[in-house]
Amino acid sequence: MEIKHPLSVIDGRKIPIKDAFSWILHYFNPNKKTPELMSYIIDCTCGQMIMWHKKDLGIFNITTNDINSNVKADFHYNVTKLDKHIQNNVFDIGIYDPPYINLKNRKDSEKYEKAFQYNQMKDIEQLEQVTRDSSLSISNLLNKYGILIAKITDFHYNNRIRGHHDFINWFKDFYLWDIVIYRFYKPIPNLNFYNKKCAKTHSYFLIFKKK
Repeated sequence: MEIKHPLSVIDGRKIPIKDAFSWILHYFNPNKKTPELMSYIIDCTCGQMIMWHKKDLGIFNITTNDINSNVKADFHYNVTKLDKHIQNNVFDIGIYDPPYINLKNRKDSEKYEKAFQYNQMKDIEQLEQVTRDSSLSISNLLNKYGILIAKITDFHYNNRIRGHHDFINWFKDFYLWDIVIYRFYKPIPNLNFYNKKCAKTHSYFLIFKKK
């Protein structure tokens, strides 16, 4: 199903995540009115690139990064220090999809744990600090017209819902431009594994502009 107009909610039963992400990329692309300009994208937490359409790999100039060295990527740096290793002020779009929920259930959890100490955090402050540091790093990488697309899922922590609202506040080097909700209509498996209920059955695509 093709997305032909702006939507605040995308139905995951009809539209695959790759189609939704592709639409978001093209719709919010800062250079969409000048198609002769190829947009430069930094995917800061690329993982297996499950959201990417093959067609978009040839449309955009994409640089990939993932802290996990077992993942195929151009770089393997901690996002919080990515701006110390890659040229600043050159990217049009930053992508951020943090692997922040229940890392003990991941085969590569040790690599993330060593860098972020998620599983030892006694409170939400650890995640907040990582996000704030990542915000500054990504902001430095983007040009003055650059945007950040962050894919965030709400989750329960210490008997309250945490997620997109917190991240909006933590991305201190950006201001929120738009929100697109992608509805999965199914729970997130790794939350059920730990007998925790997923707060919502959807993800948020938060679109930020650089301050």
